[in-house]
Amino acid sequence: MVDINDGDHFVRADLHIHSYGVDDGSFDVTDESMTPENIVNTAISSNLSIISITDHNEIGNSKKAIDYAKVKNILVIPGIEVSTTQGHLLVFFETFTNLRSFYGKLTISDNKERCDQGIVECLDYAKQYGGFGILAHIDLDSGFEKVIGRFNDVTEACFSHPELLGLEISKKDNFEQYQTS
Repeated sequence: MVDINDGDHFVRADLHIHSYGVDDGSFDVTDESMTPENIVNTAISSNLSIISITDHNEIGNSKKAIDYAKVKNILVIPGIEVSTTQGHLLVFFETFTNLRSFYGKLTISDNKERCDQGIVECLDYAKQYGGFGILAHIDLDSGFEKVIGRFNDVTEACFSHPELLGLEISKKDNFEQYQTS
């Protein structure tokens, strides 16, 4: 049993936020109030300590949020949600420079809806720049499990990749399916 009063420190965080912006945000966000500045301000007023703007196949608003938050009491982690050929992957980096270098390796469609790389290739690129990945909403239609399915070579390659550090499960009822003994 872990004693949470024995040096552990918990913070409130949201590492999967999409923003608005024709050129710099997620292609599917239509709420014009979802600017990087408004997201940072709302996060602070909601007592969040850490956030990441992880737009679909875009990094411009991640940089804007990082810059805006520099003088505020919140950490903004550079990130992106990559819409790979095998499902969605959240990828995070220590610096925006590393995120930008990772992004430069990707082949993104003109409409920003799809990345031509698969999950393992993206995780390999992330490793080159000190990043790590979390499979996004694996239990939804755009998630890994629905796109690839369970128990095959692709699943094994992804789940055993050293840069894959987590799974995002969207529905609380699905949590038990992903527990280990």
